[in-house]
Amino acid sequence: MATENIFRFISVRPTKLERAKSRLNLHVYAKDTLTPFYNELSKAASQGASREQLAAIAIRFQQTKDYVTSIRELKFPLEKILDWITDNGRATFGEGKFVDSIEGIVGKKLPEATRDKDFTEAYNNLRDSVLANILSATPVEEKEEKISSIKILYTLLAFVQNKQIGLDEEIINDYFGRSTVVFPFMKTKAGQQDTPTPIPSTTPPVNDRQKEQEAKRARLASFEKAHRELSALVLNENNRAATEDDQTADDNRLRSIETRLEMLSGKCPDEKENKRFTIEGNATGRAHKSSAQFILSEKAATGLSNDTKLVLKDMNIDAAKMNIEGTVQTIEKEINYLQTGLDSTINYTKMVPFRGGYIDQTKFQNAVLTAGGREGTAWGFLKKCSFKAGVGDLLIVRQKLKAYELAEFAHVENALAGETREREHRRLNLREEITTTETERETEKERNLQSTERNEMQNEAEKVVQQQAHVDAGLQVSGSYGPSISFTATLNAGFSSSVEETQKKSTSYSREVTEKSSEKIREKVREERRVRTLEQIEEINKHSINNSDASNGHIRGIYRWLNKIYDAQIFNYGQRMMYEFVLPEPAAFFLYATIENPPQDTELIKPEPPEYYGAPLKPGNLTRTNYQNYVSVYHVTNAPEPPSQFTVKTYFDKQDGNDNQNIGRSSAIALPDGYEAYAATVSSDYVYEEGASHSIRLMVGSTNYDRTPYWGAEYKTFSRRYRGEISVAVEYMKIRSFALSVDVFCSLTDEAFAKWQHKMYDAIMQAYFDQKATYDAKIEQKDIQKGIAIEGRNPIENRRIEKEELKKLIIMVLTQTNFLNINSYTSSTEPLMDLDKICKNGSYIRFFENAFEWHNILYVFYPYFWGRHAKWVNALHLTDPDLDFAAFLKAGAARVQIPVRPGFEKAIAYFCQTGIIWDGNDVPLIGDELYVPIIKEISENLGKLDEGVPYPADSTPWEVTVPTSLVLVQDLEEIPNIRDILTGNNIDIRNLNP
Repeated sequence: MATENIFRFISVRPTKLERAKSRLNLHVYAKDTLTPFYNELSKAASQGASREQLAAIAIRFQQTKDYVTSIRELKFPLEKILDWITDNGRATFGEGKFVDSIEGIVGKKLPEATRDKDFTEAYNNLRDSVLANILSATPVEEKEEKISSIKILYTLLAFVQNKQIGLDEEIINDYFGRSTVVFPFMKTKAGQQDTPTPIPSTTPPVNDRQKEQEAKRARLASFEKAHRELSALVLNENNRAATEDDQTADDNRLRSIETRLEMLSGKCPDEKENKRFTIEGNATGRAHKSSAQFILSEKAATGLSNDTKLVLKDMNIDAAKMNIEGTVQTIEKEINYLQTGLDSTINYTKMVPFRGGYIDQTKFQNAVLTAGGREGTAWGFLKKCSFKAGVGDLLIVRQKLKAYELAEFAHVENALAGETREREHRRLNLREEITTTETERETEKERNLQSTERNEMQNEAEKVVQQQAHVDAGLQVSGSYGPSISFTATLNAGFSSSVEETQKKSTSYSREVTEKSSEKIREKVREERRVRTLEQIEEINKHSINNSDASNGHIRGIYRWLNKIYDAQIFNYGQRMMYEFVLPEPAAFFLYATIENPPQDTELIKPEPPEYYGAPLKPGNLTRTNYQNYVSVYHVTNAPEPPSQFTVKTYFDKQDGNDNQNIGRSSAIALPDGYEAYAATVSSDYVYEEGASHSIRLMVGSTNYDRTPYWGAEYKTFSRRYRGEISVAVEYMKIRSFALSVDVFCSLTDEAFAKWQHKMYDAIMQAYFDQKATYDAKIEQKDIQKGIAIEGRNPIENRRIEKEELKKLIIMVLTQTNFLNINSYTSSTEPLMDLDKICKNGSYIRFFENAFEWHNILYVFYPYFWGRHAKWVNALHLTDPDLDFAAFLKAGAARVQIPVRPGFEKAIAYFCQTGIIWDGNDVPLIGDELYVPIIKEISENLGKLDEGVPYPADSTPWEVTVPTSLVLVQDLEEIPNIRDILTGNNIDIRNLNP
């Protein structure tokens, strides 16, 4: 059998420094070689400066002339020295005559050269420039040349100070290769806290569509409130403005009488004796009634809510002059219009297949994507790396399959002699629907018209002339203008002769009309629709045991568990620099991606029972402004429209003629179902004989209208409400002709609106039940189609997923970003590489892929309660056949240890200290107490245990038993004896047959 690695673990421990110091750390800022730039930094740090303030000092230095961009700017010949070392680096210091060669390049003896101004400027400016780059977290230009130059200058100064005695036998390249430039670690004042930078909000910005929808919902709520408020106001007479009769007609009448009197007085002779006589005029004396509609009182208009006032203002309606019924109808139209362009607020429930079951996508999103816990802060690179770093021995447990072993009984199947057992499961789903619709209407129409006319005319003429000595006539008229002005006029005149002439004409006209009209239409529509749907789903699971031949005796089947036996042993692969992280909810993104983007054609829309703010929907919860939400979500067909709040029924009558008539008429106005009459407007006009006594009076229900002195329209609110019908009675006295109309205003009753709510509720629930039946059928169909389903993934694939998710989170922590958006393409219709980004992104990817031994990652998952509270309920129900993967899905946190690849220790330490990837050799260090000892120890033992050795050295493999889910049917010959509990004797089951 092949050997496989079972698991890896790290024995983490403190650093162990060996006595033989093969590594050489070059502390370039010794006490006797400090620079003004370093002294400024040190002073600021001792006074409590934050790291941002130290970075600001470094940035200011980078803007001075002392900052070195390239070693070619320096007067000291470092470039020539580097070329000489490149050519002679394989020689020893003694063989290459290192000191003599450097003196030859410089042109001075070494002690004199190190005291030279060019040497001092080069050494100080190079050190300060690299330190400024580190503190300001900016990339180092010509980094390898600068670090090598610092090493050379440090070494030359050490030779002068006699600190490099004994190097004659060491190879030059080996010396510089084992040397590491160490920069000082700037500690801030104790207790000094850096100001945390809040993490930018990841909440997606509200787009224009969302803003528009929110504005429409707010406007819809305002319209609903205005509709309810105005509908209630019109039903109360106390909210109506008081009206005054228009006096213009009376004033005109009195002015006309005054004018006639003046004309008559001018024509009468003064000498005649005054006698009374009458002057007839044509003034009708009828005024216009100004109360044609319901007008809000000033108090009621002022008392409107602010929302209602804003609605009326937006609609350019004056509250003091508006027709409330018309305004309410306009609001209803606006409500319908707004709802057509409004997205539904009721979300679909998507059920996504997950690990053999289905997950509610909406509830999962609310749990996983809900923000919770403490407010996070994003620290800059100089402020992070609070995770652990240490040294560990990489130990790997290897195993080799040795054998399989039979374990305990899993199941015993017995079949008696002559017995036959068979199990069959069959399911049939039958659905039949029959719909019959029959409509019948009968109308009869018949018309019979007869007419008879007769005309007669008679004429008589008579003339009498009389002379009289004295005639007395008189006139007395009184009148008034407006409320306070009145007048009285009297005139007498006398005459002595008269002429009398009589002429009679009689015209008789008679017309008799008989009209009989009836209509009969017989229409019979019969619509019969039969839908018979037969859906047969058959699933047959058949399992049979046949032992019908009794001669075979009893049959027994023994099933036993199978276990694997492995030889396991620990191997040591040497020391590693270790980083340890505690990562929150490691499976968060995996769950999000699985639920948000399920495999095609696998998600189902699960219809949820209609709800209203979390409670089951009731008919009373439905309003004019929310019912279309449910219509949209549940695909309701033939949804009933909400009835209008107001409607008007009209009655009219007229009479044409020339003679004064006394007329009385009565009728009943049928009111629509679900409405009640609350007010009416009577509009009338008529013609009567001047000077004759006349009247016109109406009764609409129990409300009296006296229309004698008025023409036009008059509005009145009823003292009670009427349903079904309302009576109209009219009395005309001495009226020649008239025109009359009655508009009865009706308001929707509470019972009628509740009836609509119940109809709408029934339609919604029926649509929901239809959707649920379809959903249940699809679930059953998918269950049948699955057959024998293998749940879960291959465990090897699960381990890969776990490691990749943990790897991603670690890189996010190290880079302090939540979005690893490595984009090396330009934004165009065709994917074209951005050549400027390829090298930069490639270095970034290469560094993180190679710097850690990702295949040796170690992790343990912590329980769900270390995660967000909102996720707890969902986490408890997550499962998987692979128990380790189930722990990954449920985990509230994960503790992870990742070893650094040998040789990358300094690069990782430099990145954690500066945030800069040192893409090259000769990586410098910042001299803190954490990284320097770790790197030193690992470097000294590098490459000793690459192949792995047994751990401990004299250890031997041990057996490991791993249970499996496999079972094996065993022959009776191999079954061990069974002890009878009643007798205590062993029984051979092979001899139990009768």
